[in-house]
Amino acid sequence: MKIKNNKFDSFLGVSSANGFYGYFQLLGNDPDLYLYLLKSGPGCGKSSLMKEIASTAIDNNQAVELIHCSSDPESLDGVILWDKKIAILDATSPHSVEPTTPGMMQDVISLYHTINKEKLIVNKNDLIYQAKRYKYYHKQSGSSLANAAGLLRDNLRTASIFYNDDKISNYANNLAEKIITVKDDCSVGHKYSRFLSAITPRGIIFYDDSLRVLAEQIYVIEDEYGVCSNSILKTICNYAVNAGNDVFCCGCPLLPEEKTDFLIIPDLSLAFVTSNSWHKPNFPKQNVIDSQEFVDKKLFEQVHSQLEFNQGITKQIVEQSIKLQQQAMKSHDKMEEYYNPAVDFDEVNKVRQNLLKEIFG
Repeated sequence: MKIKNNKFDSFLGVSSANGFYGYFQLLGNDPDLYLYLLKSGPGCGKSSLMKEIASTAIDNNQAVELIHCSSDPESLDGVILWDKKIAILDATSPHSVEPTTPGMMQDVISLYHTINKEKLIVNKNDLIYQAKRYKYYHKQSGSSLANAAGLLRDNLRTASIFYNDDKISNYANNLAEKIITVKDDCSVGHKYSRFLSAITPRGIIFYDDSLRVLAEQIYVIEDEYGVCSNSILKTICNYAVNAGNDVFCCGCPLLPEEKTDFLIIPDLSLAFVTSNSWHKPNFPKQNVIDSQEFVDKKLFEQVHSQLEFNQGITKQIVEQSIKLQQQAMKSHDKMEEYYNPAVDFDEVNKVRQNLLKEIFG
């Protein structure tokens, strides 16, 4: 895959209706990537280590993907060095990854030995309490998101009634044939699963800058309920992959297995974006696809009020989920406060320096 010498941001996992939903294991199964799997506790230096590795790669004009933590977007869950085909991941819960072929395709880097147990055990009781509190609030947030996902799914089903499926399908196939290059070697591309948006303690975050970095030609599909955009994006994705192009397929955090929100084809410097009230992209040069062109207006008027009602309730529920995540984040921050002074950061620095030398020479 051709990626510009620049950095871009993504999520590899998000808070969803079923708790944490991620693609970490899929990344672990990618034969083209060598994985360094970091193991340690909260506040023990994993994110800082990955940030320094990313910074070194960027200073060397290499393509870097910063994988953010949806529970705290200022922290990193991973870094992918695309030029070197290397990924460094936080491989601890809730996105645990274990090596399948250690030493050949993966390497476990444990930082547990840097933790002073005697210093940590002083706060044992409150640590256990904060861990339980963190788990409780994330579970409650997941329950809220499950309710929100149910309403969003209901809107998808209802909205599908007034869309002309044949018209959408014909449009998507014609567009794919027009703008997607078929590679001469008859190869099949790779589909990389990501999220460009997430429901986080800091609100809904959308990394629209990643689209600007990876694509010069951007198609924006204006579609509040996602039926039209979902159909177009899946058609484009399948066509592009079968034509030999690698694709970033980015799901909806509430319905990751059912709904695609964004599509990026770096080889062609091409991207497709769903525009709705959750994320309204605005690029200097964009090709707009209006989903209303595929709508039966009479049928739409009959169900529009119900769709709007569901959408309003969904947003209220998501706001409640964000507040619950903020409570969970407070407990996680407290856990980091206990772990941080118990860590021998001189030893962490030795591990970091050895890893930097191994990767960059």
